[in-house]
Amino acid sequence: NAGNSVAAYCARTGIDCEIFVPEGTSPKKIDMIKSHNAKINIIPGSRDNCADVCRAEADTKGKYYASHVYSPFFYEGTKTYIYEVYEQLHRIPENIFIPLGNGTLFIGVVKALEELMNSGIIGKMPNIIAVQSENCDPFAKAVILGERQPAAVTPNPTMAEGIAVGVPMRGEEVLEYIYKYNIEEITAPENKI
Repeated sequence: NAGNSVAAYCARTGIDCEIFVPEGTSPKKIDMIKSHNAKINIIPGSRDNCADVCRAEADTKGKYYASHVYSPFFYEGTKTYIYEVYEQLHRIPENIFIPLGNGTLFIGVVKALEELMNSGIIGKMPNIIAVQSENCDPFAKAVILGERQPAAVTPNPTMAEGIAVGVPMRGEEVLEYIYKYNIEEITAPENKI
């Protein structure tokens, strides 16, 4: 999804774009990226391996790695998700389920909720439930063990390919928020996704 967005914006502004995706990425996602005339590289292995290959390629060629994972602007932008929920409902739901891969959406949601609490717009943090696939669950396993780092996992194939991140780059930050707000971590079995 991020690759498609970057490809679309690059096409619109005339910037050359090269997207790296892990093998097993949905053919429809690959077709969407190609429709924007981006060069696409399908990398064998996991999302984590794909990210490593992409970073190395960007470093070697001196190119910009436009990953949302490292950009603080990305989660600043994802905060608008919660602002829009409040604007449309005039309240924040008691329960918010957030898919959790690298953690950028999760961080944006928590930061926005903190800002709403600090401004007095809401009185308390809602019940946040972070969801991972049971085929790739480094945060869920870390929480069970009380760890401050994501657990070492080997991602198995999952329909939830967008969150199949075995080595989350913002893992420590995500876990800090999980423990700070006693956020529940659940995993979804493949046959329920």
